[in-house]
Amino acid sequence: MTLETVPLDEPTRRRIGHDVPVPLSRIAWLTTVAICVLAAILLLISKYYGYAGVLAAVGLSAAINLR
Repeated sequence: MTLETVPLDEPTRRRIGHDVPVPLSRIAWLTTVAICVLAAILLLISKYYGYAGVLAAVGLSAAINLR
């Protein structure tokens, strides 16, 4: 039994440290989550607890799409 070595330049293997392309849809969902979290924090600071809760729920709903 022999073990064959696979060259690192083969497209089926990824090297450590190389950037992996991120789909545009994932970037859009990440942006939505970030904006919701930021806005919820600002609303909490301003003592608008109900609106902050709604924005947190929207952010959590958007985060589901990141899986």
